[in-house]
Amino acid sequence: MRHTLHIILALALLLVGCHSDPRQVELIDRAEAVMDSLPETALALLDSVDSHRLVRADNARYALLHTQALDKNYIDITNDSLISIAVDYYTHSRHHHYKMLSHYYHGRILYNAGDYARSIVALLKAEKEAVELDDNYRLGLIYHNISNIYDNIYWGEGAVEYAQKSYDAYSLTQYHRHRDYSLLHLGIKHFNYYNYTESEMLFKALLTQVQEQNDTILCIEALTKLASTYWAINNYNKAITTYNEAIKLDLDKDIIGAAQYSRLSSSYIMTDQLKEGLKYANIAYEKDSTEVWGLYLYNEKCGNIKEALHYLQKVVLMQNEILDNITTQSVLKSVEDYKSMEDRLKKQSHLYERIILIIAILTISIISLLIIRHRIKLNRYEIEQNLLQIQNLQNTLHVENRKTEILQKEINSLLSSHIHALDELCNIYFESNSTTVYDRIVNTINKFRNNDDIIRKIESLVNKHKDNIMHDFRCSFPNLKSEDYLFFLFLVIGLSSRTIALILQVKMDIVYSRKSKLKRKISTPYHPKNDIYLKYFS
Repeated sequence: MRHTLHIILALALLLVGCHSDPRQVELIDRAEAVMDSLPETALALLDSVDSHRLVRADNARYALLHTQALDKNYIDITNDSLISIAVDYYTHSRHHHYKMLSHYYHGRILYNAGDYARSIVALLKAEKEAVELDDNYRLGLIYHNISNIYDNIYWGEGAVEYAQKSYDAYSLTQYHRHRDYSLLHLGIKHFNYYNYTESEMLFKALLTQVQEQNDTILCIEALTKLASTYWAINNYNKAITTYNEAIKLDLDKDIIGAAQYSRLSSSYIMTDQLKEGLKYANIAYEKDSTEVWGLYLYNEKCGNIKEALHYLQKVVLMQNEILDNITTQSVLKSVEDYKSMEDRLKKQSHLYERIILIIAILTISIISLLIIRHRIKLNRYEIEQNLLQIQNLQNTLHVENRKTEILQKEINSLLSSHIHALDELCNIYFESNSTTVYDRIVNTINKFRNNDDIIRKIESLVNKHKDNIMHDFRCSFPNLKSEDYLFFLFLVIGLSSRTIALILQVKMDIVYSRKSKLKRKISTPYHPKNDIYLKYFS
């Protein structure tokens, strides 16, 4: 009797263990029901599920839906441990919808992790299921992701081909907004790979559609991308007009990015509208400190060689980074056919057929290498041209700097000789008390002190060759007396206290007193440039 009871109890526990906790399953069902309309609610429900109380089938559905909810809430994860539970379960099931979703979201996670090869394999598996289900909406998403992967590895043909497939798939659905965005992305892919005739046609078609729908956001996107196409074909006036149309619509939305403002800036500069060019170059730089092309063009146009060189070097550094990305990426183009070839290879028993398949894979790999090599060659040529421009700018800057150094030495020598002569005369007077010398000095000083034009010229020279110090001093302390500015000027040009006393016709102790008072005036309150000013009082 007791033995029978134990058997019944064990069977009851076994039956309970073969079923999930109904409350957990109910939470999963509710989350799936609101996944598209309320993704935040779906994620909150799934976060409250205890997956340890689920059997394998329900745990796989939970893993899939949880991953889907994270993706729909724009939470990009790179760890595929959770979705792998769903992939392992649904790969061998007949539930084609969940199988498709598990492969799709696995591909998304691998994409986030930068594992593009495995991502494409997963997405192609999802494509196979979506075709079986005739699910054009999912096909649009799958093709869009594959297009982005090819874009990331700089394979233009693949990026354009799958962007076109994405648009074609969405065109067969009722998702008009998805269709419009896929048309935008198709135009961008053509633009990225220099098919400007196609990109212009596509952006114009999109603009017509979204204007009819009063879709401001997509209208701004279409206008900026169309303007970029005009910029790329050097039609700068059209680019300026079209960019400004977009800016009028973008007053409170902040959709237009740094790259667009940089192109607008260069359009203005290339049409000799330098003021507007600088304005938009600064806006681009404020939005993204790597967008310096407009600043380079502006400074080159204005003859600011040193600044132009600085910005051009930044441009070359960015191009080198892009080239590094190209050369370090795997040969991923061949991955598209990997899955089908792998499946066929497993089914083939004849050595001849296996050799043919291996040759096919090698051929695709070689073609991919040639494409990447061509792309690298183009980028290297562009970098070499910019490096040549940098060398020219450096040579020009060296010549200009040399001229400036020579001129500076001549001016300093001239100024120093006059000041030194005046100081010598004053020292002679103090040491000898000679009436003849005194008369000469007084005569010279009177000419110097009473000639405002000479004082202004000296101040102008000081500003030019001492980093605008007198101008800054006047701005820092606008309420000083004119005598204070003159006294500070004498200190800056290096006149001795004896010379200052003779010029101002006062005693030496008065000079020391005035020097002390002026020092106190500029010491409090503290000013950022005080250290610069005070060094002339020592």
